[in-house]
Amino acid sequence: MEKRAGVDVGGTFTDSVFLDEKSGEISIAKAPSTPQNYSKGITDSLRKISEDLSPVQFFSHGTTVGVNALIENELCEMGLITTKGFRDVLEIGRGNRSNMYDPCYKKPEPLIPRKARMEVTERISGEGKILEPLQKAEVRRALKKLEKFDIDGVVVALINSYANPAHEEKIGEIIREEYPNLYYSLSSEISREYREYERTNTAVINLGIRPVMEEYLTKLEKDLQSMGLQEQVYIMQSNGGIMSSDVAKQVPVKTIKSSLAGGIAGLLTISKKLERENLVGMDMGGTSCDIELIYDQESHTRPSYKVETPTSGDDGYPIMTPTLDVHSIGAGGGSIAWIDEGGGLHVGPKSAGAEPGPICYGLGGEKPTITDADVVLGRLNPEYLLGGDLTIEEKLARQAYEDLGERLDLDPIEAAAGVIEIANKNMARSIRTTILRKGLDPRNFSLAAFGGAGPTHAIEIADQLQIPEIYIVNSPGNFSAWGILNTDIKHDYVQTYIKPVSKVDVSELEDQFSELIEKGKKRLMEEEIPEENREFKLSLDMRYVGQEHTINVEVPSEALNEETLKKTTEKFDEEHQKQYKHSAPEEPKEIVSLRVTTMGKVKAPELPKLKKGKKQPPEKAIKESREVYFNGEFIETEVFNRDSLLYGNEIVGPAIIEETTSTTVIPPDILARINKFGQIRIKMESGK
Repeated sequence: MEKRAGVDVGGTFTDSVFLDEKSGEISIAKAPSTPQNYSKGITDSLRKISEDLSPVQFFSHGTTVGVNALIENELCEMGLITTKGFRDVLEIGRGNRSNMYDPCYKKPEPLIPRKARMEVTERISGEGKILEPLQKAEVRRALKKLEKFDIDGVVVALINSYANPAHEEKIGEIIREEYPNLYYSLSSEISREYREYERTNTAVINLGIRPVMEEYLTKLEKDLQSMGLQEQVYIMQSNGGIMSSDVAKQVPVKTIKSSLAGGIAGLLTISKKLERENLVGMDMGGTSCDIELIYDQESHTRPSYKVETPTSGDDGYPIMTPTLDVHSIGAGGGSIAWIDEGGGLHVGPKSAGAEPGPICYGLGGEKPTITDADVVLGRLNPEYLLGGDLTIEEKLARQAYEDLGERLDLDPIEAAAGVIEIANKNMARSIRTTILRKGLDPRNFSLAAFGGAGPTHAIEIADQLQIPEIYIVNSPGNFSAWGILNTDIKHDYVQTYIKPVSKVDVSELEDQFSELIEKGKKRLMEEEIPEENREFKLSLDMRYVGQEHTINVEVPSEALNEETLKKTTEKFDEEHQKQYKHSAPEEPKEIVSLRVTTMGKVKAPELPKLKKGKKQPPEKAIKESREVYFNGEFIETEVFNRDSLLYGNEIVGPAIIEETTSTTVIPPDILARINKFGQIRIKMESGK
């Protein structure tokens, strides 16, 4: 019996999904994340479904190990070798600032101290011509000096190596021959784009987290093999694809946003099934709320991004690898409510996390959270969550809000309701801003709610945004893990190529693309992807001459000629108009970079369909009734078991729909219908 397994490691819980490919049956499980040993949380979660992984033919997971190592500054000791005159690139950074009027502005601290940054004589032009040969003797002397600092690895980032990596590759050969136990990272192997600061910093972060990721993945592989897994382990990438664990050990920087990618993959699948062009995903878990957009039935990536850490100052550390365009805020079920010095109430961004978690879990939490407020207001089951795996201590949550209420001169119910209102407004504001920044209108989107806490808050948030339609997906708490099962193998390759469109030699451009495609083919061969499952997408980063930033435009087909180049430039004008509400077709344009996305297509699982039922939910679907707080008062509210609901059933609020991984809250007069795929569809209109 062939099965697939997907695992999503979150800040609070680790979620697993098993799919039986023949029957279509899906099994899910959750276990607390184990930050001290993430592999344990993964195997704990898997064992709740099966002790035997031998039937699993495909295993992939999203991980937070790399980003946590960066945020917590658990990087290995590193040295840097760069071109003479460029020792201080990491120190100088960029002249721009995220907030130019902040008198307390702090720039990022270099991740490699100046004493461990070495210069060597070499020079390559921006066109890739060798102007000054590499002095190998200087390389050896630099490595000898770095030995004194007891380093674990060396970053090699030479100026203009994006145009010609020959000198970096020679330094790599010297390191392998003379220091075989030393980790190293060549900037040109990670990115072939100009912008030396961003490229160098990306290579530094890649090397800094390599030992941690290698240790983690090696242990995970052994743990999974001990459970019977015989197949390759795949890792989610920041770009929304997957890659083998062997590749991830070499370029772990591409996993920094790994844990966010599963949700996007799942959204893409249901976007096509539901025939909805625009979906905004609200993934509210235990630690954060991740806002994910699908528009024109496509996910969208950024070529670079920044990560904030305690040492990154106000700008964050740049990472120049493609990432899904996801916005995260500190508003999860474990987000802590606190009072500032002026007596104002705030929620988040700090979270109670997996350990100790919200107070109501009874695991030692001491600060009130969003989850505690939901318990006090009757929105969550006052006795247990996760199908009974997690006992709820309602008295502890109520006492916490009595204490918070005293400090605010409110009763505990008012304090809890205030926390929910603030959290919902924070999330609504972030969703609105995320959509508006794309030049789009929230009212033209449907909201897909997932994560353990997403369905609890979705309707109130959609109401604030005037979003007309909501979908509560199947098994919301494990939706990102399910999305991982829908993900293709994906590798991105880029080459800077700055030239006005009017002066482009199409044959030269085709040769450049061919080189990138060959790299992709080689990688897919290493990952044993059959030729019929390979796909290549070509695109160009373009801009009007004189602009700084670019727009990525897909080339209409793999065959590049004068006609396709013309169509691509016309598409650039259209995209510019769409994003910025103006364009200048008559103005000269230039190409900045070439990109190739290499895909190894993975067969996506089918969405199971529910049995047809009557308009009225079956009696067995009603579990109980309890008082739930809505609009300033407690109202007797029916509680439904989602697993017993059928296609076509309708429920008018007030109502609570409970399932193993989540709870959906339906306010008074709101109508919810169960669609053929088992999703809860809510139209924001009166149910009467």
